Amino acid sequence: MNTASALKNSLHALRLRLQTPARARKKSREKRTERLLYDNMAEATGLDWQRGPDAAFPLYDSSSCTVDGRLYVFGGYHALSAISGTAEVYDVASRKWVASHPVPDGFPHSHHAIATDGRYIYSAAGQVGAECRPAIANVFVFDTQTETWTELPPLPAPRYAGTMQVWNGRLHFVGGAGEDRWTPKGEHWSLAVKDGGTTEVAWREERPIPVPGMHRGSIVFKDALYVIGGQQGDFIAIEGDPECRCTGHTQETYIQACFRLDTADGDWHRIGDLPIATSHIDYSVQTYAGKILVLGGQIYKHPETFYLHLTDAIQTYDPESDHWTITGYLPTRLKLPSTTLIGDTLVVTGGQKARGDGSIPGPISAELWEADVKHLSRKSPEAAPNVFRGKSILLLSHDLSRTGAPLLLMETAQMLIAAGAEVRLLTLEGGIGPARNIANEHRIPLVPSEVAADLAQTADLIIANTTHERVNGWIVETLAKHPDIAERLVWWVHEIDVERFQHAASNLHFAKLVLFDSLNSQKAWQDVARLPDHHGVIHPALSDDFVDTIRQDTFLFPDTQGPTRWAALTREEIRSRLNVQPDEILVTCIGTVEPRKGQDMLAQTLSRLAKREGLPIKLLLVGFKNTRYLKRYRLKFQLKGITIIDPSRMFLFQKHVAGFYAATDIFVMNSQGLKAGRGESFGRVTIEAMAAGNVVFGTASGGTKEIIIDKETGFLFPAGAEGQQILAKKISELIARPDQRHLVAEAGRKRAFKSFSSDHFMARLEEELSAVIG
Repeated sequence: MNTASALKNSLHALRLRLQTPARARKKSREKRTERLLYDNMAEATGLDWQRGPDAAFPLYDSSSCTVDGRLYVFGGYHALSAISGTAEVYDVASRKWVASHPVPDGFPHSHHAIATDGRYIYSAAGQVGAECRPAIANVFVFDTQTETWTELPPLPAPRYAGTMQVWNGRLHFVGGAGEDRWTPKGEHWSLAVKDGGTTEVAWREERPIPVPGMHRGSIVFKDALYVIGGQQGDFIAIEGDPECRCTGHTQETYIQACFRLDTADGDWHRIGDLPIATSHIDYSVQTYAGKILVLGGQIYKHPETFYLHLTDAIQTYDPESDHWTITGYLPTRLKLPSTTLIGDTLVVTGGQKARGDGSIPGPISAELWEADVKHLSRKSPEAAPNVFRGKSILLLSHDLSRTGAPLLLMETAQMLIAAGAEVRLLTLEGGIGPARNIANEHRIPLVPSEVAADLAQTADLIIANTTHERVNGWIVETLAKHPDIAERLVWWVHEIDVERFQHAASNLHFAKLVLFDSLNSQKAWQDVARLPDHHGVIHPALSDDFVDTIRQDTFLFPDTQGPTRWAALTREEIRSRLNVQPDEILVTCIGTVEPRKGQDMLAQTLSRLAKREGLPIKLLLVGFKNTRYLKRYRLKFQLKGITIIDPSRMFLFQKHVAGFYAATDIFVMNSQGLKAGRGESFGRVTIEAMAAGNVVFGTASGGTKEIIIDKETGFLFPAGAEGQQILAKKISELIARPDQRHLVAEAGRKRAFKSFSSDHFMARLEEELSAVIG
């Protein structure tokens, strides 16, 4: 194609784009995002979600229940101004929508409570019509066999978004909001029902729930009534508007409290709080394998911007331990779907999805998803007695990137949860982060950053991760308002370049305990900062997942030749993908690619060595921040004539790194630091490389000096230009002596497993944190 033709085509494409409405372009972007979110869904969510047949139309704020293997979905919004007047029926066994029943006059279109006794479906309260119309008190019953409707005595007062169950022959209606849709109510009423009718003329007052609220979940489980989460406050009608159009400029509070009622005339018992305060779970509560599952929901409303946030977490309650965990995730962040769980099959349909990969509510959904949940029946081993058991621990991270400090925090969170702690995580990067982040992957409850101060006031322990300016700012601001938090504050410092993080130097002493990753990091901070009486060093550990993975014969590796993002490959197959021949030496450096980490210096050192001595060296770099940064380095290497690295061996941050180590012969931690050659604070990639059987080199500074025993488990060299000459000389010698490479690699592997195990790490963590939580 000549230049004129190419230009003509480009102009034509531009004109078409300019003619495309903004909404269509936005929808196209959302579709692309959605495709990315649904790639490798089993890996991202912990469940193998499969797309089923969509409903006839999108539905949100519907009510639902299951009878004889069929999910009945009543009413709901298509949009705030349009509602459904039918009951749609989905048959789980045949995977088909099989019926659509019209509802009678006066039947609510949304926000009603639904319950069933196995044949009859009971509906109470809600609202008739679209937008934000007043609540009603009407009660109906639908016979699923004769497909007929009858009315029962109305509730004592109109209610909106209450919850209801059939329990011991009576309908139990709990909570909701008043007629204005906003005022939370705690009343509890019951009505005797049998064969779709009642012998009573009015509902009976029962013991009210201690915390009033609406949009809660409920379920009858092991002959007890459970009421879970919810909120106080909601959208209301604009004052004086004849159409009752909604405004969301209202305050809302989200409820973590959950309650159990063992007998109708007994007291409500407060059980373990939800990890994430959640509402809009009206029909998102199921039971499986002796546990209660809460699926997705709404978790926050900003008091000034009024933005809402959704979650995709599956929060699971074990009544034996009175403990909640995150056991998986929905296909997308979602509130108020209709759900059912039959056998091992979980079905989720409708609701309001998050916008793109964020957490703010977006389109109303017609999608239906199914997943096999057999793995949820596995029983977790009970934790041995320890200082963390039963403690509430709040973790703060400056971000949720796939870098050292956030990853270490996630793995620590997993170990704390396994020890019986109630762990909650928040990121200070704003909102609750992308839909698929490392918190999801590690099953850590992620809460909005806006609730951090409130959670900190009730937590037994607050761990602030890194001295990043966001973390430092949060600590200063929060301690100014709540100084008592200092007695429960642990500041975990992962940095050694104190000049770069000077803003934290004058504040570290406010913490009850400061932890460092290495003795050298501690010394660097002692020289410039006032530390509290309690401070110590804990070397980070190998994660159990990494240890299990590195012992396998195949490893997940970025797949450019198939439909999925990852392929399970052997060492030889990975080296082939990296364009490394069997007789070539692959030198690897994993970590954030930036000047102070020394990757540019390493590339030049190895390039000169390979050219000077004709050595078969190839270089692999993993850890570029973004594609633009990677391309800049690629061009830089080309201009400098560095041929030991090519695009096949340059990678962004990766979730799965074991395959890179498996393909590697020599690993180099070339971190220089910003000043005084301090090197790396610790560098967990160094112990990972040792565990993988790589020969490891590292600068003789920082935490690296505490990891490598020189000439025994690896090799140390000075920072700076002098060190590069020593590094080149030693690599040249080792290439000529494969026997020595093997001996040093094996010694390094043994040291990694012996000295940097997760058991040793947790023992040290318990020892240090005992000073804070006793």
